[in-house]
Amino acid sequence: MMNTLSDIEIIELIKNGNEANYAIIVDRYKDKAYTLVNGIIKNDMESEEILQDCFLKAFNSLNKFRNESKFSTWFYRIVYNTSLTRINNKKRRFESNFKSFDEFEKTIINNSVNDFRNSDLSKKLSLIIGKLPSKYYSVIILHY
Repeated sequence: MMNTLSDIEIIELIKNGNEANYAIIVDRYKDKAYTLVNGIIKNDMESEEILQDCFLKAFNSLNKFRNESKFSTWFYRIVYNTSLTRINNKKRRFESNFKSFDEFEKTIINNSVNDFRNSDLSKKLSLIIGKLPSKYYSVIILHY
């Protein structure tokens, strides 16, 4: 019966002290949210960690959710922003390991060529889609 309630109804129950109902929200959104995070992060363990952070952020911010959009829209925005923040932090650390932009560029190009040569058609397609800017990648992943 609880699974037939709308997100808004479940959120109201949670806000009124029935915090255990948050498990329903987690169950509803964990798969699509994981796909979105992992598409951006490209690391299973880190994606799971980020997703847990996102669910915790959403739970702690439920009082800020104003029903101006669907809960899913609000939540996926948290997921998307948290993932991009993590990528930007990793990128800064990664780039600081290179002595010059030329070294960075050579490494990226060599890795990309090797990845492309060592994969089947499905992996090639995933690689190509994965190189899209995050906002385009996210649209494709959420759609399919």
